[in-house]
Amino acid sequence: MRVLLLSLMMIFTVFTGTTARADKDSWKQSCQKAQGIFSILKQESGELPVCFFGEAVVGAEALSAVQDEGVQTQSLDAYKKGRTASVRGGVCGAFNAELVTAKDAKGTTYNFCRFEDRSVMEETTLWLGPGASLSGSLDKALSRIN
Repeated sequence: MRVLLLSLMMIFTVFTGTTARADKDSWKQSCQKAQGIFSILKQESGELPVCFFGEAVVGAEALSAVQDEGVQTQSLDAYKKGRTASVRGGVCGAFNAELVTAKDAKGTTYNFCRFEDRSVMEETTLWLGPGASLSGSLDKALSRIN
């Protein structure tokens, strides 16, 4: 019984790791196709794949969902609608999203809003919304997708 259990755990680990790598590869391709820069940020709970468009940052999975599958995510929907809180610290709460932090390899900390569908958008990007000078590259990428 132990051997069977260990075998199943090993198979699950192998397939989960392979799937995660495949997802990251497709997210990276989607990001590059949209002329963004793919990066993996570190969180306490693991990794956060993101796509940088200049100073604007969006979750790579959300971008890929829209670009490759035509699925609208809550993070990009909130961004496009431009419904932002008047108080900067309350951005995530205004969208009923959870505030999460992640760091890049240099130690720079980023705040993200994580929505119910698990999609993420960097807090300042969401706060400024479309049309802001900081968001111009992201706006351009999204206009090519939709």
